[in-house]
Amino acid sequence: MIEEFMQDLRRAEADADVVVKVARDRVQTIRRDSDLSITAIRASSELLLQQQLDTIDQETNQQMQLAGDRLREDLKQQLENLERQAQDRRPVALDLLVSGLTAR
Repeated sequence: MIEEFMQDLRRAEADADVVVKVARDRVQTIRRDSDLSITAIRASSELLLQQQLDTIDQETNQQMQLAGDRLREDLKQQLENLERQAQDRRPVALDLLVSGLTAR
């Protein structure tokens, strides 16, 4: 009877060892799967972030280009206005210069 109990105990121990091994294998599989999932999510997130940053960069570049174009146009108009004013005032300035020179 004790011998049978010892054999049953050894069988139970062997069965428990198998269960523990299977559980360890499952834990390792779960860890591998979760590591792979984390790696895939990280890569996907980095790609998505890079795409969003690229879009922001493109929009920023477009806005900068538009702002530069507007500034150049404004400066061009200001220069044209100044040139017109200079042309308009030129005869008066020449008359003043001539009259100043003839008055001497």
